[in-house]
Formats: sequence, C-alpha cells, structure tokens
Amino acid sequence: MVVRILPLRVWYTQFAMECVAMSQIINIYYSIFSPGRS
Repeated sequence: MVVRILPLRVWYTQFAMECVAMSQIINIYYSIFSPGRS
C-alpha cells in the first residue's frame, strides 16, 4: 500500500506546485495585459 501511496503523494505535490506556478503566471499575465491597468 505504501508503495502505491508514495508515488501518488509525489505526483500530488508536483501537481500542487505546478498549479501555484500557473496561478502566478496568470496573475503576471493579467497584470501586464489587463486593459484596466497601465
């Protein structure tokens, strides 16, 4: 059971970090290309 849970946990951690990186990229994209901000 541990052998199956461990890779899943590693994948979930990678997925979470990628989600955080994507949210930061989207925030930067909107802050640059949003027409409301100069």
